Amino acid sequence: MNEIISVVMPCYNGEKTLQKTLDSVFAQSFREFKLYCINDGSTDGTAKILAQYSLLNKNMLVIDKANQGQTKAKNDALKVAKGKYIAFIDSDDVWDNEKLLYQYACMEKERDVGLCYTNGYYIDVDDHIHQKFEIEAKLQGECLRELFMGNAIVASSVMIRSALLKKTGLFDENLSACENWELWTRFASHSKLAVIDMPLTRYRRHDNNMSHNIDKMRRNRLYVLEKNAQSYHNHFPNFNQLVKEAFYKAHQFFGENYLWKLQLPKARRDLMHALRYKPFEKKLYYLLFKSFLGEKLLSKVRNIVTAHESSGRRQASSNRSVHKST
Repeated sequence: MNEIISVVMPCYNGEKTLQKTLDSVFAQSFREFKLYCINDGSTDGTAKILAQYSLLNKNMLVIDKANQGQTKAKNDALKVAKGKYIAFIDSDDVWDNEKLLYQYACMEKERDVGLCYTNGYYIDVDDHIHQKFEIEAKLQGECLRELFMGNAIVASSVMIRSALLKKTGLFDENLSACENWELWTRFASHSKLAVIDMPLTRYRRHDNNMSHNIDKMRRNRLYVLEKNAQSYHNHFPNFNQLVKEAFYKAHQFFGENYLWKLQLPKARRDLMHALRYKPFEKKLYYLLFKSFLGEKLLSKVRNIVTAHESSGRRQASSNRSVHKST
């Protein structure tokens, strides 16, 4: 089979969702692809499922590795992939049947586009749709400045040009998270990005998502910001202000998240960092005040507020029902 698109999928203990992911790949209307599955030292039934599918599908290659993390796993696949284009999918996400076809058509037509991604839905472990991705209108065309600030592109929605990957280099193996963002930024520094505003990708949210590991996300996000600040300092006017805004947003985000998780010393650390960038931001002082209340008092206040809001919603619903009946 002609390998126009190489599909890269790292797998680690994905037996619960892997079959649905594989089915969505092999249901693609665009057939000229090869799937590269890196079994990253799985200890569950992942290897068995991959072996079963590889027997039935000639356009599938399984590479078994000792556990090394998804960044190195993806690089292992990229080193042997031969397609003109490369698409990524995580072993818990799902594609629409037309996903590869639309992206192939886009990138064949738009030769200055190095990365194309799609719209889609967030789903839960039972495949229920929760909400649509927010359309990132700014993250298309020449958008390095916008992507420098942060990433909203779902990895499983992305297709890239292999030729440009050879120019930019592979994923940064110093990263155990945010590696996608860092690579997308490199692509944005060399080419245009395109978005297909159609719900062609479904991203599964669950407790094992990387985003739930806030310590890891913080460490990697700050690494990417530092690296990008060094790499692109000559690319923008008012660059120093852009860097300050990016670091402010990162520390403010993690400060709020640590506060929500009642990890108060860590919350104070990041909120204080944020204040260095915006010392007159009133919201930060309010959040800092909350961080000094202590876990017990903050939990009690949170429960009271939640109960009050729930009561308000019930009353509003009751009022609407009375209004309708009259």
